[in-house]
Amino acid sequence: MPDAIWVDRQEELSGLARTLESQSLIGVDTEFLRERTFFPKLCLLQLSTANAQGHSRGTPGSRGLLSDH
Repeated sequence: MPDAIWVDRQEELSGLARTLESQSLIGVDTEFLRERTFFPKLCLLQLSTANAQGHSRGTPGSRGLLSDH
């Protein structure tokens, strides 16, 4: 299994997004904070492909990984 990639800066997120664009399948797992709020807050986004895995703390830029380009 490949080592995990931790992403916590916009530059790293942009690079990961470019890498993921060429993948035909992307696995997504999310973790949310739901304490003391009615609206869940994205805290962790885990992505995997056949060749790599990456983890990102929830950031406004992380939505771009899931949107249609």
